[in-house]
Amino acid sequence: MIKKYLLFTFLACISFYGCIQTNERFDKLAPGKWRGELFLDQNNAPIGDVNKIGNTKDIDNSSAFTEGVLPFNFEVAYDKNDSMTITFINGSQRIDVKEIAWGRRLSNARDTLMIKFVEFDTYIRADYENGLLTGAWYIPRKNTLIPFRGIVGKDYRFANMNTPPKMDLNGKWKAIFSPTEDPDTTVGEFHQKGNQLSGTFMSTTGDYGFLDGNVNGNRLYLSSFDGGHAYLFNGKMLPNNEIEGSFMSGKNYKTIWYANRDAQATLPDAERLTSVKDRESVSLSFPDAQGKMVSIDDAPFKDKIKVVQVMGTWCPNCKDETNFLTAYREKHPNEDIAYLALAFEAYSDSAKVNQLLQNYARKMNVNYPILWAGQANAKEASERLPFLSKIMAFPTLFILDKDNRVVYVHTGFSGPATSEYNSFQTRFNDQVNKILNIKK
Repeated sequence: MIKKYLLFTFLACISFYGCIQTNERFDKLAPGKWRGELFLDQNNAPIGDVNKIGNTKDIDNSSAFTEGVLPFNFEVAYDKNDSMTITFINGSQRIDVKEIAWGRRLSNARDTLMIKFVEFDTYIRADYENGLLTGAWYIPRKNTLIPFRGIVGKDYRFANMNTPPKMDLNGKWKAIFSPTEDPDTTVGEFHQKGNQLSGTFMSTTGDYGFLDGNVNGNRLYLSSFDGGHAYLFNGKMLPNNEIEGSFMSGKNYKTIWYANRDAQATLPDAERLTSVKDRESVSLSFPDAQGKMVSIDDAPFKDKIKVVQVMGTWCPNCKDETNFLTAYREKHPNEDIAYLALAFEAYSDSAKVNQLLQNYARKMNVNYPILWAGQANAKEASERLPFLSKIMAFPTLFILDKDNRVVYVHTGFSGPATSEYNSFQTRFNDQVNKILNIKK
């Protein structure tokens, strides 16, 4: 027991960047529903001590929306062994996080919580007192933090949303982000029930995940936080079925967006965005998470079809695609198919990347090789995979036949938050069966 206690204390000192004295039980944080806030706009959070964040004006539901403050919901629960689980909620999405440390920080004698999003290599660290969490969400790969506050017993997302909606937003919308700078045409999909609103935006590179929020009069509000990305939308409804609004991603990106109702809105075919430059056999060789070089010419891949995912552990759409691939592999076991992931990461240190890939594989239950292929940018990915016209999105998926020739490419990924997800599953299965038949 003494050795285990010392080991945990040592690890806690490292994780919190300031030693804490641990508690035996995970019962300090109040169980039940919580409302979280991320202060994306630094004008709404004081500079300095992140343990003294914001103000109390919206704790009592007196404010529907505070500019630059991203609200989200989570729930705290304990099992019979007093182990804590925190579930982050975005619409119908539930993200269970169990990698949690709890203790008392010696520097200020406060109870301190650390919530680790292992697959994204981010974490929340916050002090807890009287039903209030105050701290920050840390993103090491960007060397940045965003102030955070959590309030117990609050199950709303955006407060005081009772004004009857001026418009029915259900359906598809053609939406353009950054129209005057670098226009990005997307398809918005909204689901509205009274003042409740959910949905997402689909683009050629992926989707914005499960967005959750409200409609209030002629205004709409949506947000999402999954431990990897933080999205905040607001919009104003205009005549003729139009919307204009602003979008924030983290604290470093803000732009405007416009949308028009369009039931026929579509995106370019994801199977045609990236073409194959070289129809001959290709060669791939990169180190795995243990630093060992792995080649598609090795015995485990020989005479097999190879499903190859171009991804990054930092990428939420890649996480959705990884979930799809691991589930597909389990449901369709076939010795003639091998799976492989090529990771492009934000770090250059091999030890750090190897640990990231191991953590990702463990958290995501990936039981096929994840290789470190390079830095997290499309230019380097394109250079490392010269047989493709370009890599324009993470993820990109391609399939090699038994002779290592590219026979299929799919750019981006529309995940379970979109209407395209089910059709992709069908198309992918049909494509795999087609290639298997060709092989036979």
